[in-house]
Amino acid sequence: MKPSPSRLKQALDIMIIAVSDRPDGEVFVPLVLHLEKQLAAIENAETEYERIVRLARKSAA
Repeated sequence: MKPSPSRLKQALDIMIIAVSDRPDGEVFVPLVLHLEKQLAAIENAETEYERIVRLARKSAA
């Protein structure tokens, strides 16, 4: 099951706080980077989908 963008953002926010607040926060940096990449990929896919739909509607007109 794919995580939703809102769940990824929530997890990212929690992990960013963990990095800044915990003495061992540095160990969570790779996880933060991974969450950022996943969120960006989902947002990019949605943007690409919207762009393609607009192109399809434009060419159908």
